[in-house]
Amino acid sequence: MVYGRTLVAAVWLTLVCSFVTLFGPDPTYLRGTDEPDAVAAATFPFPADAQLVVSVRSLEALRRNLEALATAAVPKQAEQWKNRLNDSIKNLLQGRSADAIRDNARIFLVIDDLEELSEDEQAFQLLLPVTSYAEFFRTFLTPAEQRTRTREAERIEAAKMRFAADAEEQAVYFVDLGEYVAACLTRAAAERYTGKYPPGSSTAMGTAGAAAFLQADVAVFVNMAAVVKRHGEMIRALRGLVEFALQQAIQEGMLPQLHARDAEAVKTVVHGLFQGITDSQAIVLALEFGSGGVGGRLHWQFAENSPSARWLATIRATESPELDRLPDGMMLYSHIANIGPLQELYSFGLKGDFAAAADDLPGQRLLQQHLQDLLDARLLTEHSATAPPHSSLTISRYRDPQKALRAWVKIYKVLGTGGQANGQKLQAPPRVREQAETHRNIVFTEIRLHYDISESFEDVELPQKERDAAVKYLEKIFSQRTGLWLGIHNDQLIQIEAQDWKAARRLLDRWLDNQQPLGKQPDFALIRRHLGDKPPICTIVDTAKLLRVLHLFGELMHLLQQEEAAPLRRLAVPDSAAPALAGVSLQIEDGAVHLRLTLSPRAIGTLAQAVEPLVRPMD
Repeated sequence: MVYGRTLVAAVWLTLVCSFVTLFGPDPTYLRGTDEPDAVAAATFPFPADAQLVVSVRSLEALRRNLEALATAAVPKQAEQWKNRLNDSIKNLLQGRSADAIRDNARIFLVIDDLEELSEDEQAFQLLLPVTSYAEFFRTFLTPAEQRTRTREAERIEAAKMRFAADAEEQAVYFVDLGEYVAACLTRAAAERYTGKYPPGSSTAMGTAGAAAFLQADVAVFVNMAAVVKRHGEMIRALRGLVEFALQQAIQEGMLPQLHARDAEAVKTVVHGLFQGITDSQAIVLALEFGSGGVGGRLHWQFAENSPSARWLATIRATESPELDRLPDGMMLYSHIANIGPLQELYSFGLKGDFAAAADDLPGQRLLQQHLQDLLDARLLTEHSATAPPHSSLTISRYRDPQKALRAWVKIYKVLGTGGQANGQKLQAPPRVREQAETHRNIVFTEIRLHYDISESFEDVELPQKERDAAVKYLEKIFSQRTGLWLGIHNDQLIQIEAQDWKAARRLLDRWLDNQQPLGKQPDFALIRRHLGDKPPICTIVDTAKLLRVLHLFGELMHLLQQEEAAPLRRLAVPDSAAPALAGVSLQIEDGAVHLRLTLSPRAIGTLAQAVEPLVRPMD
């Protein structure tokens, strides 16, 4: 129903998916096996207090998994993808042999202190799994590099290496760790590996984080416990500075759009963010891929019994069967459950979508009352399906659905010309007709909306012909005139957006009769299974439909002479109408936040086809 908010969420999700498709390596379960609940504890060759570690699966395993992904996602271009991959590996090795690099072990890039990243480009160490130290030196280093080999200290050797054809030689210091070789860019870093140090352990990552780290093709571990211990004073100082600046901005009227309750919500969010950083134990980002698609997992683990962990424990998992029953063929699907602990965030977003005109002071006061009435009705769960420019279905459960319905109707009644509804400016007051329609014993209130979509580019100087063309393009993305129908069915608030009542009734019947539901789509079955059990927040997008919208947006920006959006015009519009789904979910469990991203093979193929015109010049 709310196109402004849902489109932003969908664009964000697709950009993330595109990034993963192009640059990142889905979990082991996407390669055809079940995802285990936990894994045995593991120790690592890097120090336990290292603040950031990047883990990469062996080059051979990466090659196999990427080839499986290419075969599943882009079968016609699979050989081309494989050739590109092999060329990339050859360029990475710069003519060196990888025979002494073990295929069954991980490569680690280690950064001891994040602060060093801004001070020294040589702040990292590379830990390579080897068959033997001697074999590594004999096969990995080129003959010219081997001739520069020197003994620097007990257990430390050095050689001058060149990492690109046009790069200068650089000294690299090596330490024999048995099953690993530490390659360091400074002698001081190498010396640390010659002494005794407590090794890193997967127990520092939390149960789910450790499983993700050990199963991933590419993983990043941020040792937040070490970061907070090392930089705690700086974090507390930054927190005080941000909170002081925010308080001053509010008191001095620098944020006039914030009402008193909104200002408190912002302060609560800022306070919670810094509290979360202080309470953090570990952050793990894991990327994996295979024949089942591409996916990623982010796990944010908090210290046991910390304020953040106790707050997270108040969020309970909830079933989401309504998501499966939503009509297929839409662009964006979302599910929000157990909104209670997130009420402040929901409130802030809601009040950002609705506003009375700047000169309508009585309207502003009444609107705040009606929005508060809506919040007092207590949203419990919400499921929605959206298809621009003017089709959506939202099913909401409130603690008091009748109060929620009355509040929604009053919100629209109080808005006038120049006000804002669903994030868009109104060209005329909404026309509200209560008890306007009845269908299948559901009584609906009808609300007619007339948005001022040309307001989006009113500051752009354009000839009238181009301005009219721009309006037509925008109408393909956002409807200028649309209708809303609100009613209650089985204690659920139903909100339908459509061009007319006939279309609204047809969409309602599809949902009530479970006709062509999303749950019957093969892509959905794959995506839904991998997004976790009972996620409180879940979003699924049809990448093919969204890419068409983004292409239209690029054409619009071209008409408006906004060439920074030029790349969107060059997106190849998908030639298939079949759903190509990607999804992201948020789960709260065991004192941790778990974010999962999954793309079906069809979504990978669709995104690859779309961005090909963008990446071709890079080749």
